[in-house]
Amino acid sequence: MSTRAWALFALSALALASLALAVLVLGQRVQFGDAGRSGVVTEVEIGQLPVLSALPEFSFSDQDEASFGSEQLRGRLWVANFIFTSCPTVCPAFTAQMKDLSGRLPAELGVALVSFSVDPETDQPAVLKEYAARNGADLPHWRFLTGSTEGIREIVVDGFKTTIEPDPSRAGNILHGSHFVLVDRQLQVRGYYGAQESSAHDRLLEDLASLSEG
Repeated sequence: MSTRAWALFALSALALASLALAVLVLGQRVQFGDAGRSGVVTEVEIGQLPVLSALPEFSFSDQDEASFGSEQLRGRLWVANFIFTSCPTVCPAFTAQMKDLSGRLPAELGVALVSFSVDPETDQPAVLKEYAARNGADLPHWRFLTGSTEGIREIVVDGFKTTIEPDPSRAGNILHGSHFVLVDRQLQVRGYYGAQESSAHDRLLEDLASLSEG
């Protein structure tokens, strides 16, 4: 093989290796929280967070019966999760993990935490306020939101691209995403992080720092 052919072969191999590395890195960073849903976004540069979806305008009632939604959150970085106060399975641990996350957030970033109830008919503001107090939530930096069933479903399913479904195997239980969702200042979803994965919490903090510099 000529010197020129060897050079072309080497350049091709290097290009393929670089592409494989890009796919691997992005595949590790972009995680979709629902079981069975995962994806790799490759049309962004390494080190950038992809825009995964854009949230619609919304306004709900918080634990103090105050209106709170996209108007108050635009221009801020924030983290969302999904709970319901009578949840017999993952929600108590999930809420404890959100509290742990709140203690690790740099105060200078002004990050908001928002928990959406997926059982809004039961979780009226007074119920959410008691739940927040019982779990030692840092109010008002952490808000608990409730609203109409239709409104909550729209923001959770259509906006966050996650799920709310009755559990066919357990009466009264609701299947919902058990992950944190990172949202940027333009109300765009930038990442999903498994709540039970300590390494995912570290990635969330890293990605928050990255977005704060943008």
